[in-house]
Amino acid sequence: MSKVSVERAEAYEQKLDAQDQYQRQNDIQIFGLPEKSGENVTEVATELCSDKLKLSIDDVLIDRCHHVSRLHSIPGETEARPRAIIVKFISYQTRRTVISARRQLKGSGVTVREDLNRWRNTLLRDVAGRVGIKNTWTVDGKIM
Repeated sequence: MSKVSVERAEAYEQKLDAQDQYQRQNDIQIFGLPEKSGENVTEVATELCSDKLKLSIDDVLIDRCHHVSRLHSIPGETEARPRAIIVKFISYQTRRTVISARRQLKGSGVTVREDLNRWRNTLLRDVAGRVGIKNTWTVDGKIM
């Protein structure tokens, strides 16, 4: 491949990454909530917001809400780790409000994070491995 072709391919990959992340701008992921059979996941998310974050988030502010991936057990553990919940809000402002309030979850075992695409999630884990998770955060899909 020529140098120009490589540069074009990299530019396309960057545009694709930016578009993929832009589509996730209203999304969050919730980790650490116990999973129950037959639960209404939207209700679980709104209860977390009202009980723990002290926010009034009605289900009408949520476009979609569901568990991510499938259940998988970890060797040596008796129970499967609960799956993450992904919440897509109807507005960026609602998502920003929830992200801003997430500090209230400190020490609860529940974590709220921005929904990052695969490449940015890998990059986040890599940076956190180098400088520590407490020194790594994201703002609107950008890793700091």
